[in-house]
Amino acid sequence: MTGESKRLNEFFQRISEAAVFLSRNALAKNPVRIVSHLDADGLAAASIVARALARLGVGFHVRILQQLDEESIPEAFSGKPGFIVFTDLGSGNLDLVHSALQENGGTCLILDHHQPLELAIQERENLLEVNPCHFGLDGGEELSASGLAYLVAKAMDDVNISLAYLGLIGALGDLQDRSEDRGFKGLNLRILDDALQKGQVEVNHDLLLFGRETRPLHKALATTMSPLFPGLSGEEDQCLGFFNSLGIPVKDGDRLRVPADLDQEEKKRLYSGLVEYLVTRGLQASEAKRLIGKVYIILKEGRFTPLRDAREFASLLNACGRVGKAGLALALGLGDRREKVLQEADETLALYRRKLTQQLEALEKSQGTIVELQNLYVVRSEEIVDERMLSPILGLLHFLGRFPKPKPVLAMSYSGEGKERLKVSIRAADALVNAGLNLGIIMEGSAREVGGRGGGHAIAAGATIPSEKRDAFLATIDRRIGLQIGGKLLG
Repeated sequence: MTGESKRLNEFFQRISEAAVFLSRNALAKNPVRIVSHLDADGLAAASIVARALARLGVGFHVRILQQLDEESIPEAFSGKPGFIVFTDLGSGNLDLVHSALQENGGTCLILDHHQPLELAIQERENLLEVNPCHFGLDGGEELSASGLAYLVAKAMDDVNISLAYLGLIGALGDLQDRSEDRGFKGLNLRILDDALQKGQVEVNHDLLLFGRETRPLHKALATTMSPLFPGLSGEEDQCLGFFNSLGIPVKDGDRLRVPADLDQEEKKRLYSGLVEYLVTRGLQASEAKRLIGKVYIILKEGRFTPLRDAREFASLLNACGRVGKAGLALALGLGDRREKVLQEADETLALYRRKLTQQLEALEKSQGTIVELQNLYVVRSEEIVDERMLSPILGLLHFLGRFPKPKPVLAMSYSGEGKERLKVSIRAADALVNAGLNLGIIMEGSAREVGGRGGGHAIAAGATIPSEKRDAFLATIDRRIGLQIGGKLLG
């Protein structure tokens, strides 16, 4: 048996242990509290656990948190619940969970895929952690929290194979479509196989235009982030003219057409037109290849809804979490398709986009918000960006090309009601990660050095730190990035 096979066997043994642990404790300590993260992966993971519990005949309560730290851990344990399941949270704060268990009693299961806390906490009968990172698996690319929750649910009962598509949605929300054709890797492929065998999804090789089922053609092209088309990206009017120049109708009668309406000949014409567009502007035609890849269609969902394309579904869940509508996200994850729920989903997406636009415009109007340090860029967004919107705003700034050098980018926002704490988000390009950068390790160590908490994945991470330690934290993280990758690719 190879080392990889041995690790996989040990991991699936752990999955089996977790399934027994979850079933036994859920039946004995009904109802169960599920505590999860507010992003698409966390919300999908919570939905999977909730549906598995419902099939056991066990009640549940769900609490959604921005992060797990000293301030939020009392909320997770309030009312002294008998059994808590943490999803997409916990591994980076195992010491806090351990202390809370000692103080409050109860039992905890942690299903997380973030890089674990280096501090070793001996597990007890009332605490079980499952994390692919402990078995040499990449939680950043190969398995999300929702995928992990799905594997545990499947091990509980094969009937839960019906939830495989939710594991894929969560993985897409965490940007785990990281193969060359925007497909899955590792254990995510096993989950995809389950979904395919049960007829839950269809996989097509197609144009990866954002809003495939819902956005008018010109808006879909304008908001597609990978690749960027200078002069078209972010410019709806220019995109409208571009489709007209190609002879591709943007309307079918009175209805605006969406990317899913395009026939094969129109797709070829659009792709060829975009290749020519890049070449005439002195860019590499090969960039257009990133516009083609795997599309995941959820077959039971209605056409022209944001639920049919798995990436759009993930975007909707993320939007719900970011604007304080976690209950709506959970309703969708639990299968509620009433008209009023779908209408609220559309309204929530619109609200999320307005908030993004407003905060991005406010940030761009402010002077001196982007500061370049030796080894990273810092976005001084504390007074402007809501902490729940920090990560998507950072993604938009990348999309708009605001950072000319290939350095990691860090943004900050005040956390909570006062200004005592800062929420920090950081991300880097694949090339830096391939060169040895691990932002999760850097963020954990840098935050701990100034009395905060942090962690995440190699490519993206987050932290909460005391506001008064901001400058010391930035100096520390700048130094650690330089030490870890030795100036590679930083320009």
